[in-house]
Amino acid sequence: TIGMRNAELSLGLGLLYSPQEALSIGLVDKVLPADAVVPNALEEAARWANIPAQARVSSKLLTRQEYIDELEATRAKDNEAFCSFITSDKVQMDLGKYLERLKRKKK
Repeated sequence: TIGMRNAELSLGLGLLYSPQEALSIGLVDKVLPADAVVPNALEEAARWANIPAQARVSSKLLTRQEYIDELEATRAKDNEAFCSFITSDKVQMDLGKYLERLKRKKK
């Protein structure tokens, strides 16, 4: 994983990473030439397909259950906070301005 601080910076600042930067912070596992992506993906999928599905699901849940529980415990509060934020007049006005800038970029 890229770690909480890198995730916070990436999301907060809307950072984009070059392939090498993404590799160096652990955002991707490999950087490949375009013609090697599909063959490599097929090989990787075959490796994962050899692991029994129930074992894969169980191990993922085992390592992530703490985070899942925390997300579920705060879901209603998070939804309320997000809806309150996103529907505020200020945010709606800022989103409108942002969309207008995007429209002008396309032209």
